[in-house]
Amino acid sequence: MYDKWAVYDSAAEWCAKRGIAGKVGDPLPNLLSSDVFVLIDDDPEAFQRRVRECRYAIEMEKLNLPDD
Repeated sequence: MYDKWAVYDSAAEWCAKRGIAGKVGDPLPNLLSSDVFVLIDDDPEAFQRRVRECRYAIEMEKLNLPDD
């Protein structure tokens, strides 16, 4: 069994890395399971928010700030 929420997060990260906002009609990764597509389709605003969170995390990682 797979974790559909992990795949959801991976799809959001995929979008973030490509500068895709995750809006309705935006491309998504190939071979996305129907379960994950339904999660995205049921609440597109939440998916867009997750894409923004992933983009933020990616940018923060690039800064490579020291841990305090």
